[in-house]
Amino acid sequence: MREVVIAAIFIQDELLVGQRESEPFKGYWECPGGKVEGDEDLIEALVREIQEEGKVKVDHASAMFDYEVMTPDGPLHLTWFYTTLCDEFDPTIYDHMKTIKKEEVDALAWIPHNRPYLEKLKTFFPIQT
Repeated sequence: MREVVIAAIFIQDELLVGQRESEPFKGYWECPGGKVEGDEDLIEALVREIQEEGKVKVDHASAMFDYEVMTPDGPLHLTWFYTTLCDEFDPTIYDHMKTIKKEEVDALAWIPHNRPYLEKLKTFFPIQT
């Protein structure tokens, strides 16, 4: 089973999301992240993925929740991290990036294997000010 890390990056009370520019799942929305490689631990993989996808360093990351899913490429174990960055995210792999409020989460076309866990994700949004 492949390990995958996902960064929930909150900017004030909004979540940073990106629209995929490549297959699989071109056009779907997701939070940045990716597959663990080699002997990396989960945090090392998260730091590398955010550097690759956003040209920015991770300031802090703490595990939020995890789950297993079956995808067209096989089973994955996904771990979501509440992530803060040292600077702004500068996307390298997304067609579009935006921040969304908690009430906008359900309106996006999320990658199918993330949809069942959106309610759980919404519990981590900061209280709106």
